[in-house]
Amino acid sequence: MRKQLLLISLLAIGFISSCNVMNRPKNQKVYTQIMATNDSLERKTKEWHQLLNTAIIAKDFTKLRQSRMSIGLYLARHRELVANLQHTEASTPIIEREEVFLTNQANLVSELYTPFEYFNAMTPPETMQEQIKLISDDMINVTAVCTSIRRELQTFARKNDIKTLK
Repeated sequence: MRKQLLLISLLAIGFISSCNVMNRPKNQKVYTQIMATNDSLERKTKEWHQLLNTAIIAKDFTKLRQSRMSIGLYLARHRELVANLQHTEASTPIIEREEVFLTNQANLVSELYTPFEYFNAMTPPETMQEQIKLISDDMINVTAVCTSIRRELQTFARKNDIKTLK
């Protein structure tokens, strides 16, 4: 009787492990956190670029600092949240990719967004154009990487039976 009970228990544990049932909540959290992080980051980046366009026309760059600081704080908080996600075999690659993306984005925001805050009506157009060239690919890059990670998350969700966000 004991052997049968032990055998049934081992089979149940094996079945649960093979179905990834124990990892589903962890994988769901990874999916939800990364999807929400990237959606918000993409929105915040678009808002900053819209502010930049307005600032260039108005020659008033004072509002850029607050927006950049907001993005920087957001990135710092979410880099920590992503770093603290519980890894599973299935989630490790996507968590690592997200960590690299957020780190790269934090560096870009720090290095490329800040110079615009020192511009004013007296800033030569050539100086503005040089900085605009440096930052021109930023929005395209953020959108492309977020789209790529979103596709990976959809595949990850399908393979791991995760509820997806609409």
